Amino acid sequence: GDRAHLASKGIETVHHLPGVGQNLMDHFQVLFVYVSPDFQVSVPSPVTISFLRSPYAGPLCADNDIEIAWGLLPGERLVGYVVQVCSSFRGRAELRSSDPTQALNITLGVDTASLLPLAWGIQMVRTWLKNNGTEIRPGAAIPQGASIDQFVSYASATAQGWYHYGGTNKIGQDSDPYAVLDDRFRV
Repeated sequence: GDRAHLASKGIETVHHLPGVGQNLMDHFQVLFVYVSPDFQVSVPSPVTISFLRSPYAGPLCADNDIEIAWGLLPGERLVGYVVQVCSSFRGRAELRSSDPTQALNITLGVDTASLLPLAWGIQMVRTWLKNNGTEIRPGAAIPQGASIDQFVSYASATAQGWYHYGGTNKIGQDSDPYAVLDDRFRV
């Protein structure tokens, strides 16, 4: 790991690799809930999943960057998540102490620009379901006719990590000081 970080925790460095824990990727998600008598079921429905490419997909996203997963629940509810499956944000996972049983300090590293695809996905759900029930969530938190910036603000306040981490060890050339693995997956 990083020599300075390890030393601050009283851990001797075996091999200085400053990129360890510095490339955390997660999938952010925002919950949506609608109710309608049209959504009557006696048992939960199977989950339906769709993948989309938002107009805000970054250069790291070769294909779709948004997943919309939803199902019907008893109580006339349609519940689902807009999930950002490809994003440009990078967080980090760092030690809190030298105790290996203590949880890591996780920083997700999200900024406004990286939430644009998620905000767009929330807009799409609202557009598709506007005549199919009462919107409970996001509901009044995002006024009708809201701008993309208002959707971004909502996503920023309510999005949660899926804890579906994509890894923290960057793969790259020997010349990249933050690469932990080379292009042949060697440390």
